[in-house]
Amino acid sequence: MKNSTSLIKPMAVIVPLREAHVPAAARLIAEAFNTAAADERKSLAGSFNAAVAPRAFTFAALESENVVGVIRLMSYGVPQGWGDVALFSIFQFAVDPARRGRGVGHALMRHAEDFAAAVLARGQNGCITLLDETKRGRPDSRFYEKQGYASDAGRVEEGLPVLYKYVSRPRPQIFSRRNG
Repeated sequence: MKNSTSLIKPMAVIVPLREAHVPAAARLIAEAFNTAAADERKSLAGSFNAAVAPRAFTFAALESENVVGVIRLMSYGVPQGWGDVALFSIFQFAVDPARRGRGVGHALMRHAEDFAAAVLARGQNGCITLLDETKRGRPDSRFYEKQGYASDAGRVEEGLPVLYKYVSRPRPQIFSRRNG
């Protein structure tokens, strides 16, 4: 009989990026975006700058304290003409190639979405946008669509499709008793 525990995928723990995670997170991002790790370290270190920190949020996926994924979310507040819809953007997202297909990317995306929803006022809506970088190397990739993201009416930036997803912070439930 096969041991059933060997079939369970290890779960990554999602945490706010800490300074100790910066070198590993920078390597993941540099590999994913074909950039210099030193530049990514500098950019990630800026996340701890008090002037930037209120708007930029970086989370790391850890397995046994090893960084196996990273996601960066920027909050732009409520742009003029958007009513009460707050705008967020996922501007960097990378998963260790050896961990892909194991739910790490999904967990990071879900965490960023839940975080965005949590910072909204009750009943307020938010919109998360991103450039679908997966299309650069694999035009048939459907990763973001599987996460609920949709095309922004064919809008393209830097030759890549712009995708979006709405999130909201639920209004409190009001319960009433009916005498009956």
